[in-house]
Amino acid sequence: NYFQQPLITLEGNIPKSIGRLKSVSFFVVGSNMLNSMVPSSLYNLSYMSILGFEFNQLSGALPANIGLTLPNLKLFEISGNKFFGPIPGSLCNASKLQIIELAYNNLVGSVSTNLGYLLDLEVLNLGHNKLGRDLDFLMSLRNCSKLEVLIIAINQFEGVLPNFIGNLSTQLNALYLEGNQIFGTIPIAMQNLVNLILLHLDENLFTVEEANNIEDSRHIDVDMQKCLLSILNIGILCSLESPKDRMSMEEVIRELQSIKSAFISLGMHRGRPSRAQ
Repeated sequence: NYFQQPLITLEGNIPKSIGRLKSVSFFVVGSNMLNSMVPSSLYNLSYMSILGFEFNQLSGALPANIGLTLPNLKLFEISGNKFFGPIPGSLCNASKLQIIELAYNNLVGSVSTNLGYLLDLEVLNLGHNKLGRDLDFLMSLRNCSKLEVLIIAINQFEGVLPNFIGNLSTQLNALYLEGNQIFGTIPIAMQNLVNLILLHLDENLFTVEEANNIEDSRHIDVDMQKCLLSILNIGILCSLESPKDRMSMEEVIRELQSIKSAFISLGMHRGRPSRAQ
């Protein structure tokens, strides 16, 4: 019921006859030299739960009804190919989807606002495409309570980063927004993302409000120094000679999360357009 490539490099086309394997539920042919278009028959295997052909030279548009013909799909990985056209809105019908990897293609258009129906979604990677321009789809992702990784880097998104980004899953640990045209200030609500470890905001147009007066400025400087000193203290405690005297990983993570929240509350950076990450 599954097909996974042997330890050889596959070249040429994916044969149309693959669609005759009606019971296939696992089809992975990543990191090969396959080219041309994916046969439509492959998208009609309704038992398919894992479909991966990342890092090949495959092309074509994704079928508009892909979420209807692959209702049992849990993992969909096509990164590193030459797919073009929009992301089908029907993907939300594949309600079991947990991982969507569409990066490094030539996908265009807006991202559907119905992705929030994917309640089991853990990873959404749309990076390195030509998607945009609005960020409206982020609102629907608030329903994805299991979301851990969100990547929309290197696209054509623009506009103000909405405050409701702080209402994304508290399980979110990686957020990549770099390489777009997002502007405005960084929402303080992002401090609600308590498990966030990786945050990339560089190569955008963010600005930060100046302190209202000299006293506010001094206050920010003092708090910034406290953050830096706390990080230095962690480094010292992690490098003590005796292992039993060193901070545990649990303590390190807890302290870093506390520092991160304090840092975000300062507006990330102040005084000029930010390229923070």
